[in-house]
Amino acid sequence: MKKIIFTILSLLFFASSAYAEKGDMAAGVNMGYGTSIETIYLGAKFQYGFTDEIRAEAAFNHSFPNSNDDKLWDFEATAHFLFPLTEKATVYPLGGFCFTKEYDGSDSRSNFGVNLGAGIECNITDALKLGLEAKYQFVSNLDQAFINLGITYKF
Repeated sequence: MKKIIFTILSLLFFASSAYAEKGDMAAGVNMGYGTSIETIYLGAKFQYGFTDEIRAEAAFNHSFPNSNDDKLWDFEATAHFLFPLTEKATVYPLGGFCFTKEYDGSDSRSNFGVNLGAGIECNITDALKLGLEAKYQFVSNLDQAFINLGITYKF
């Protein structure tokens, strides 16, 4: 059964023609919510298309202090595997690595972790895309889900 699912997904992946091109670059901002720290964060991101179906994203996020005065920042490097739904909408699973620094009152902790999730983006214009992502960050002593809304400009 696993081989059948893998074969079908592989065929879909290689048969799809995502509406991005090799060498495409985009930069953007995002805003979201982290469930463990229970606060809103803002971030910036840069995307680069290695192939028509695969792009990399580097992102930096910083949270606002929560009710306990806890906050964090993280740096993420993820890969997006693009599957077009329509000419204007694309979905993608994502996976990658992160480095987080959490400030808990007077103490701070730094950890490496893994991100797994999915997203959808819609083209507003030829250069602007609006996206929604949900991901889970597996980090020692700070596993949490993130949901974020972002906008990117393709140049």
